Amino acid sequence: MDDLSISPIYDTPANRYLNAAAHRLSCGNMLATYKRHGFHWDAEQFEEKWQDNKNFAVRLNGEWIGFISLKSLNDMVYLRDLQLVAQWQRRGIGSTCLSWLIDCLSKRQPHDTLLRLRAFSDSPAIALYERHGFVRLEEPFTPTRAGGIIAMQRKVKTGARAMTSSEMSSPPLRHDAIAESSAASLQ
Repeated sequence: MDDLSISPIYDTPANRYLNAAAHRLSCGNMLATYKRHGFHWDAEQFEEKWQDNKNFAVRLNGEWIGFISLKSLNDMVYLRDLQLVAQWQRRGIGSTCLSWLIDCLSKRQPHDTLLRLRAFSDSPAIALYERHGFVRLEEPFTPTRAGGIIAMQRKVKTGARAMTSSEMSSPPLRHDAIAESSAASLQ
């Protein structure tokens, strides 16, 4: 079985290459969609949000294949980005990443939490989100040239305490044992 690991990306000189790789991956995956919807890619905005978010590297057998970017707000966690290298899309890895995130939140938040995201209305990822319990919200909807941007969310039933940054520093998670290892890997 392949080893899938999800681990924090700390802002260190050794990890700066991951910032650049994440930018290239996100731009490469999203540029055509942005153009179709009437937007332009803003490298400065990506960098600002990257610095402001909690970012995680997704690796398969030690090879970097994508990232997860989160923003914690008062009463919710916002999934800013989940990007995978094209050859690893539609192979269950995005689903495993969402399961990991939901499991982490359910074990570490002090109260029920909303997990929210926004997606282009024609994104194939919407089906993935719906399989993981996300529902489309009526508002806010942002119309675009090719449809719109929708908001989606799901409630995560949670445990007794919040996850700290140090708890999110996790050793690699085994793809075949993610449910069992998520809680232990965050301690």
